[in-house]
Amino acid sequence: LHDALPIYNEIVINNKTNIANLSLADIEKSHIMLVLEEVNWDKQIASKILGIAKTTLYNKIETYGLIEKK
Repeated sequence: LHDALPIYNEIVINNKTNIANLSLADIEKSHIMLVLEEVNWDKQIASKILGIAKTTLYNKIETYGLIEKK
């Protein structure tokens, strides 16, 4: 499981946290950030990959306080 999900593997190893102790919101936030970084913050593509509306993605970015690293 951990090898198939690199972002969660990183969370588990670096923070020494059991993935079962992560909230669904933590996992969602990490997954959204991973997708955004993979598509260079192209929100149209990211929303399609995530299977959510672009407005929903914008709301989640704001809710989770995600910031593009430059």
